[in-house]
Amino acid sequence: HRGEGDGIGIGKPLPKASEISENLVKLRSIANILRVEEAKEAEPAPTDVDLRQQITTLELNLREDEEARKRIEGLLSELDRRIQSLRPFALLRFPLESYRGYENLVVLVGRVGEEVRGLEAVAPDHEAVAAEGVVAVFVAKPQAEKAREHLGRFGFAALDVPPGDGDPAAILAAAEGDRERWAARLAEIEERIAKLRTKYAR
Repeated sequence: HRGEGDGIGIGKPLPKASEISENLVKLRSIANILRVEEAKEAEPAPTDVDLRQQITTLELNLREDEEARKRIEGLLSELDRRIQSLRPFALLRFPLESYRGYENLVVLVGRVGEEVRGLEAVAPDHEAVAAEGVVAVFVAKPQAEKAREHLGRFGFAALDVPPGDGDPAAILAAAEGDRERWAARLAEIEERIAKLRTKYAR
């Protein structure tokens, strides 16, 4: 409404309009953090409650937990990617540094859909190790392209070598342990938030 026509002007906000508007913005944010679903039937608000005080209390209780929840969710996503990238290398058992740093060798490591056969015919100068759908081929540079083409017949999908050095199985176990601890910490935070949701949803 722009106050044009009908003789109705814009008018001025009521004295508490600014406070109510601020409360609504904060309540929307709090409801989002608590993941409160809209009630099927609205319940009357109690008249003896200091709404502003409740909002302030909720903000204080939620701010730290919400920041921690987001941080931990980010850490868990990173750990999930790390774990996923380490699993095939844990099967092969070579130290991670074994896959890089060569001048005359190319390392082809990836997943395969079936057992690789006949590689020696196209790349006589190679060593290959396979384990449960994963293969690592160390091949002389001049024969690398033919070896890659041959692997492609068996559904070869190259994998990036994870950063770091050492036994991938040990690194994987450590990452899984870290994930378990952070997941437990996240569950504690979610439980606290759930209690606040139960108490304040209405």
